[in-house]
Amino acid sequence: MRRHGGSVRTLLLCGHNPGLSELAAWLCPDVRTALPKSSLTVLEWDVDGWDAVRPGRARLRHFLRPHKGGVLDLGAAAPAEE
Repeated sequence: MRRHGGSVRTLLLCGHNPGLSELAAWLCPDVRTALPKSSLTVLEWDVDGWDAVRPGRARLRHFLRPHKGGVLDLGAAAPAEE
């Protein structure tokens, strides 16, 4: 996030657990558990630039997880304990 600073409005981070779950929980208070494998979490901040992003201030916009019939879009529902 620091590297790309103000040059982009949207940034996709890909990673592995436990690091990605820990990062998501640090950035957004709605993420309170480990993210399931192959899930997608969309966080949003109401800020003018990346330098204004602060831990614990993100909003959970979407949480998607794989499902037998395709992808299950849980909207802004926080990941459930597993």
